Amino acid sequence: MAFKFGLDQSDELYDSKLSLWIRDGAEVKLVRLAAAENENSALALSCLRVAAANRQEFYGLAALGGVGGRGQPHLVRDVAFPLGLRNERAALMLLAAQVKRVYETALAKQGLASAAAR
Repeated sequence: MAFKFGLDQSDELYDSKLSLWIRDGAEVKLVRLAAAENENSALALSCLRVAAANRQEFYGLAALGGVGGRGQPHLVRDVAFPLGLRNERAALMLLAAQVKRVYETALAKQGLASAAAR
């Protein structure tokens, strides 16, 4: 199943996050997730961690001289570690919301929208 990940333009850190986000590709990341696909799952979590990061978490990535600084992530996919409990929970909640939207859309296309409400 393919998911689209992007940044929230109303996020106060949008411009800062975007400078990291676009280094390894487009502004919207399309990631196909499958149960046995570890590389794409890792990329999805990296995207979600950056998208869900608050000011402290995001700038914590840059503690050694800015995002992309020595020893720090240069690309979104480099954020391969949890940024903290709050961030990991927020990232997984974003994923849950994406899964729900995709699931409900698929059911609606099949005329089974009422089943999604259950």
